[in-house]
Amino acid sequence: INAEYMGCGHCKSLEPQYSAAATELQGSEIKLAKVDATVNNQVAQKYNVRGYPTLNFFVDGVAQEYDGPRDSAGIVSWLKKKTQPPAKLDNVDDFEAKKNSEELLVLGVFKDLSSASATTFFQAAKKLEATIATTTSQDVRKHLGLSDGDQVILLKKYDNLRDDLGPVGTVDELVAKVSSHGRHLITPFTEQYQRAIFAPQNTRIAFTVNDHQDVSGTEKDLACVSVVAKKFRDQVVFVDVDSSSPSTGRVLNYFGLEASAKSAMVVYEPNANGKYRFTGSSLCDGLEEWVEKYVNGDVEQFLKTQETPEDWDAQPVKVLTGHNFPLVALDTNKNVFVKFYAPWCGHCKSLAPVWDELAEHFKDRSDIVIAKVDSTLNELKGVSIEGYPTLKFFNKKNEVLDYQGNRDLEALKKYVEENSE
Repeated sequence: INAEYMGCGHCKSLEPQYSAAATELQGSEIKLAKVDATVNNQVAQKYNVRGYPTLNFFVDGVAQEYDGPRDSAGIVSWLKKKTQPPAKLDNVDDFEAKKNSEELLVLGVFKDLSSASATTFFQAAKKLEATIATTTSQDVRKHLGLSDGDQVILLKKYDNLRDDLGPVGTVDELVAKVSSHGRHLITPFTEQYQRAIFAPQNTRIAFTVNDHQDVSGTEKDLACVSVVAKKFRDQVVFVDVDSSSPSTGRVLNYFGLEASAKSAMVVYEPNANGKYRFTGSSLCDGLEEWVEKYVNGDVEQFLKTQETPEDWDAQPVKVLTGHNFPLVALDTNKNVFVKFYAPWCGHCKSLAPVWDELAEHFKDRSDIVIAKVDSTLNELKGVSIEGYPTLKFFNKKNEVLDYQGNRDLEALKKYVEENSE
C-alpha cells in the first residue's frame, strides 16, 4: 500500500511507476493499493507514516515497510521475491547451479519440509532480502559436510564464503542472524549496496573513510577494521567509504569530514540522527577500544558546527552556530525566534526577505532576538530539524515552540508579540 500526499512531488514521480507495477501484477495474488494519508490520517498514525510516499507491504495483516527501488521493475522484483516460495534443490547439481548464480544464498537443510523448524524458516524467508532455497537431499547434506538435524547455512561470493548458522530457532532469531552474517563484513559504500546499508534494522552504521588511491594505507586500515568488525558485527554495520571518489563528497560533508579525509570513522545512528566520531589518529590506533566504549554508551555525540563569525550580531538577523546557539537561544532574559535553513532551499530563499523585515521591526526590543542557523553546517543537541525552513521560538522559560503558521510578515510579527513575555 502506497501512503501518499496528493501535493507531494515525490508521490507524483512514483505514481506512473507504481501504476505500471500494478498493471504487470494484475491477475496475481499481489495487490497494489494507495491511500491519501492527509485524508485518512488515522491510517497514517497507525502505521507511523512520517513522510511521503511511504510504502508498506502487508502479509497476513502484518506490515513491512518497503525499502526497495522506486521504479516499476524494482517494485515487481521485490514483491515477487517476497511472495514466491523458496526454490527446492533436489540434488547436488541443482545446489551448485543455484549457489553459483547468487551473490548470497540462504539454504535451509531439512529432513522434512512440513516440520516445525521448516515452517519457521518459511516464515522468516518472507522478511529476508536474499535468495532463499531449501533441500531435503541427503546427497546435498553430505556434499556440504553437514551432520543430521535441521539447519541453515549462508553461501556467499564474498568474505568467508560460508557461514553455518545452526538450527533455525525463532523467526526473529533467524532474521537477525541472516541480516548480520549475510552482509559484507565491511560493505563498500556504492550505489549497489546503499539500500542494504541503510536497511531499517541497521541502527548503528560505522562509516570508515580512506583514500583508495593510497592502496597500501587503505589495505592496512581495512585489515585493522576487519578485526573490529568481526567482534562487533552483531552490533554495528561497518562500511568502507572511498574519499577519493567524487560520489562520496556529500556523505563526507554530512559527517563533517574533509573531502581528503582518510583513516577516519564516524558511527551514524539513523533513527536518532546521531553521529559519533572516532578520535584515534588512524584506524589502527585504538579502534577496538573506542568501539567498545561506543557500544557501552561512553562516547559523546559529535555535533558539526561552523566557527562563529565575528560580526554575527552586526545585522538585525543574528547568525547562530553550534558555538553561540546555547548562549543566545537559551538566554532566560530573551525570547529568540530562530529560522533553521539550508542555503540551497527555495522556500528558505523566499522567506529570507520577510525574515529580514521581521528582525528590522524588532531590532530595538532588547528582549527579542530574530536569528538564523545554517543547519547544513551546524547540528544542535536536542534540536531536531526534519525540513527547511523550520521555525522555532525559544521563550524565556526555555520552552521550545514549533511555529506552524503563515510565513507572511504580519503573521510572524503577531506570533512574536503573543509569545513574548
